[in-house]
Amino acid sequence: MEVGHHRAFGERGVGKGGQGNTDAQARNVIFILGDGMGHQEITAARNYLKGANGRFEGLDELTASGAYTTFAVSQEGKRQYVTDSAASATGWSTGAKTYNGALSVDVAGTPHENLIEMAKNAGMRTGNVSTAEIQDATPSAMHSHISQRGYYAPSGEKKVVQGKDCLLYTSDAADE
Repeated sequence: MEVGHHRAFGERGVGKGGQGNTDAQARNVIFILGDGMGHQEITAARNYLKGANGRFEGLDELTASGAYTTFAVSQEGKRQYVTDSAASATGWSTGAKTYNGALSVDVAGTPHENLIEMAKNAGMRTGNVSTAEIQDATPSAMHSHISQRGYYAPSGEKKVVQGKDCLLYTSDAADE
């Protein structure tokens, strides 16, 4: 179920960037996501820590921010009341709706191109930095296409894990 789309990286005529000052293409894109952090959580933290007129240095200086509806759907395509981070991350990283537990695949299991893949295919260098384990649902939406988010080896163990649509090798970074 495709409900949104992302413009291809490097596409001409995408409008004004930043504060609307220029039509120039971005040379670099840094996408920052606070997992489970919406405008209301930022506002509550700002009010608590800085007061009603306070500002967060850095965060409140960003030139753009966005919001996206990332609800999950059942495998039959019906809207779900609860969304897990795998379905949510699939929504913002690919533009496709999916069921809870799926990463970067739609309800039929079809893989969808994510933001990092779009950038790579446009010849850009990419990276994925996370304070969580990289196989966590939110960061892994940028590098996996899998029907069940639990298809990975326990952290720190060398193990090949195979599932219906998965082959993943994990190792302890100290061994590298």
